[in-house]
Amino acid sequence: MKICRKNNAEQCEPFIYKDKNISTSMSIDGRIRASSTISGEIGVRVIVDGKEGFSYTSSINQGDIKKAVKKQLT
Repeated sequence: MKICRKNNAEQCEPFIYKDKNISTSMSIDGRIRASSTISGEIGVRVIVDGKEGFSYTSSINQGDIKKAVKKQLT
């Protein structure tokens, strides 16, 4: 978490959550359908000047992750 070090965060703790869901169904005529989804979130807890903040994003885009961290550092 380079961005935390650059902004003198006392602590920086990332949280990563990932979920995979697979579902199936069968129609009356016997056709089987299957689908899957993958979702996740990335969060960060920071402490700056003794103040704690938490921010998260459901995007894995590096720019969005940096925005979530910067939100707590400013």
